[in-house]
Amino acid sequence: MAEIGGIRADIYGEIDEGMPAVILCPPHPLYGGSRRDIRLVRIAETLSSAGITAIPLDYSRYDRGCGEIEDVITVIDSLSEKVRWVGLLGYSFGAVVGSNAAARTNISLRGFVALSILERIDDIKADLSFDTPKLFIHGRYDSIAPFSAFRKLCEDAKGEKYWLILETDHFYAGMLSRVAQAVLEFFKKR
Repeated sequence: MAEIGGIRADIYGEIDEGMPAVILCPPHPLYGGSRRDIRLVRIAETLSSAGITAIPLDYSRYDRGCGEIEDVITVIDSLSEKVRWVGLLGYSFGAVVGSNAAARTNISLRGFVALSILERIDDIKADLSFDTPKLFIHGRYDSIAPFSAFRKLCEDAKGEKYWLILETDHFYAGMLSRVAQAVLEFFKKR
């Protein structure tokens, strides 16, 4: 475990000026979401094996999304001068948090991946008003982040966008390799 800007994180790869880095935002911390979420770990391993540093983080505390957004911005700011470029990925709750961090940061992100993005968490709506290229990955049978709400979010999102719709639910059982490979391909093109 490491700390970046005071935020706990795992680092897969190196933090170096010549290396790209992707920050991974975990699902809801009150439901067990952490930097050790299996989806984030699999994506981090895949990215790092291809030369992209992956940084799954933990939020400093649960704050209904508001403090979590600030945590992500802190990590973006801390990394921006230490690596070649910064990308961002969020899963579920983390996708909403990440979308808001991406919309609010002054740092130009290389890409944003929303894995099972929700329309809102508590009082915070997903914010996809920024122009950063986006990859949306979603399960057609997701009962936590309904597909109909996802379609509307995707349609309304600004900027260059791509999507991968899988015949699965919110947890991507049996699909993690495919998800991780899609994320890798997206960031390799940046």
